[in-house]
Amino acid sequence: MMQVDQKNHRKFLKKSTHLSYEIGFGFPAKLRAFEDQEPIDFAWVAQQACGTVIFVMSESCGACRYDAIEEIVQSYSSFSYCMLLNGAPDCVETLLSMHAFLFPIIRTDFTHIRKVFNFDSVPFVIILNKKGQVISCGNFYNKKVSLEEKMWPLLEVFYSVPVE
Repeated sequence: MMQVDQKNHRKFLKKSTHLSYEIGFGFPAKLRAFEDQEPIDFAWVAQQACGTVIFVMSESCGACRYDAIEEIVQSYSSFSYCMLLNGAPDCVETLLSMHAFLFPIIRTDFTHIRKVFNFDSVPFVIILNKKGQVISCGNFYNKKVSLEEKMWPLLEVFYSVPVE
């Protein structure tokens, strides 16, 4: 019995984090931030010159740090950015009081958003090409290089940046 119990705690490691649709499919043109609210227009992601990076974060997440996001946005200004942020009604204002983000930050319900995109934890990032198709996604560690690894398909095309 002890042998089985020792392995049960590892079951979560076997789950993969992935979107509910395959790489190459389009990001939804309309997305509900909360299940009971009107959808928000996301058609703009399919009209960008270079591509879009969507960060999914939570105010209550101890692992969610914003320094890497600031570095990425400063280093790669050709891309469009957006953040889906789970938190209290004033979470967007609180975040903006600490960070000078100039891209849309949309307060969301994490429970609803994770059902839509079928992921389990944050920080999470979704990388879209200029047509709004998902080309990469997944959890990232709060370091610039971790985000660059997820963004590699865009970086290779628009910045000729090799990711080590």
